[in-house]
Amino acid sequence: MHNSEDSSTQKQKNVPFRNKKNKGLERFNTFSNKYASWAWIITIALLGIMFYLNNSPIMFGIEPNIRFYLILPLLWIIVGLVASWGWKYGLEEKPKFNKFFLLLAIGAGITQVLVALISGLLFKFGKSPYTHSFPYILGNALFVITYLAGLEFSRAYLLARYVNKKPLLIFLLITISFTALIIPLGFYTKFSSPETAFIAVGSTLMPSFSKSMLATYLAWIGGPLVVFAYGIIVTLFEWLSPILPKLSWMVTAFLETLTPMILLLIVNQLAIQQDEGDTISVDEQEQKKKEKRPSYLWVGVAVLGVALVWFNMGLFGIRPYLVSGISMRPTLKAGDVVVIEAVSPREIAVGDVILFKGSKVYILHRVIEINSESGKLEFITQGDGLSTIDDPVSETQIEGKMVASVPKIGWVAIGIRRALGYDQIPMPK
Repeated sequence: MHNSEDSSTQKQKNVPFRNKKNKGLERFNTFSNKYASWAWIITIALLGIMFYLNNSPIMFGIEPNIRFYLILPLLWIIVGLVASWGWKYGLEEKPKFNKFFLLLAIGAGITQVLVALISGLLFKFGKSPYTHSFPYILGNALFVITYLAGLEFSRAYLLARYVNKKPLLIFLLITISFTALIIPLGFYTKFSSPETAFIAVGSTLMPSFSKSMLATYLAWIGGPLVVFAYGIIVTLFEWLSPILPKLSWMVTAFLETLTPMILLLIVNQLAIQQDEGDTISVDEQEQKKKEKRPSYLWVGVAVLGVALVWFNMGLFGIRPYLVSGISMRPTLKAGDVVVIEAVSPREIAVGDVILFKGSKVYILHRVIEINSESGKLEFITQGDGLSTIDDPVSETQIEGKMVASVPKIGWVAIGIRRALGYDQIPMPK
């Protein structure tokens, strides 16, 4: 009897506690249902603050260990919590968690890591720039987890809130915004000359954009947990592996841009197949949501856009060049676009039209004579519409030779360049 009374008394004491707890949850739910629709404003503001703090001298004055292992993780946790609050209470439509999409994201992350490892084996590995002694490795893991949680939960929430209105526009806007968010302001100082800008775009900007596009797509189809699973695999490998592939910037640019794009197409195809397999068991409203997901058409357009950028940068061995002068008339006229192929100087013959570096600009002229001195070739060139011969061109000045031309398709670009005061492509200093 004594034990029974104690048990009954204890239950009675717990009732008020439960009532208070339930009332607290009810008040929180009421508050959340009323105000969570505004969480997107707080999320964007917090992301702006994080971008500022990551690039502000204010943070540089704080001891690094405190900054990276305490302050920044706490701030990213706050960002993630606000985004999660908005995701749970402030969205009318959002993707449901799907284990299949989670496995796709994990597979994409593992594949990207394997590509990095294989590239390291084919070329070479180098020592990681991150500290790997204990307890710093734990601090690095803490920072990566909190950073990605805040970043990817924000991406998924903001995307889900607006993507149903204008899918393609919002998808690209989120992709571009989060690409800019993860690139430090110091990156833009590399645009001081065309040469450094060329390398910066290839080695940093385009790979970051490509990864962000894949992450945004995963957030679209599966929500925050799916995109977080992809990001955590790739980022933890980069931060925790003691060795990383040490590649030339061109190889890095090509692989780190192409791999996410290929994975995006594969994931897109598998996601569509998964949707088609579920069409029998879903209701009409759910089917409409699925129809809003990206199709082969615009995903292909996105990949084609990246490929065109790389073509323009010459990473496929060929690149376009816009003719804006009159020195090659009548063969080539202003507004024509020619395709330049990177070739060995010894593959160039008299009569070929070559692109070479002049003192200040790139020049496209015809080879009229080739001389050889001490085993090195020297090219004499002249514009078809000029009566004067150029200064001798060395092997190191040659960018490639013309292999094709398309007339008059570059007049829009010429108009823009002349409006900005550029008549020729500037040379690096």
